[in-house]
Amino acid sequence: MRSIVLENALALNDEEAIHKICDRLKMEFINLPRRGSGSLVQTCTRASKYGMKSVVESLLQASENTLLELASERFGTYVIQVALILTRTHDVELYELLAASLKPLNFALSLTKYGTQVNLMMEAL
Repeated sequence: MRSIVLENALALNDEEAIHKICDRLKMEFINLPRRGSGSLVQTCTRASKYGMKSVVESLLQASENTLLELASERFGTYVIQVALILTRTHDVELYELLAASLKPLNFALSLTKYGTQVNLMMEAL
């Protein structure tokens, strides 16, 4: 329920609200997909450049193991794919940092169903 309310608030495109929501969720962006709230993280990523940066910075601060787990999970893979697509379009420098953090995980990602999708996305971009 909480996720739906926050997603609707983000959809209002109120920059101040986006900043407040993203700032409050910043420490949870990695854990939310594991709890079935990956769509909230994706909505934050799409809401504004600030939201996108907040989510990607959280991904970049995660350990390799955490990033691997996230990319290998059903909802986490979509969070990473959306982050890759949006950063490639809107912030190439951030995209390069994210892609560089995922590159060492290519082989391990290729061993999982959802990780393979992340690898394919990186190849396509």
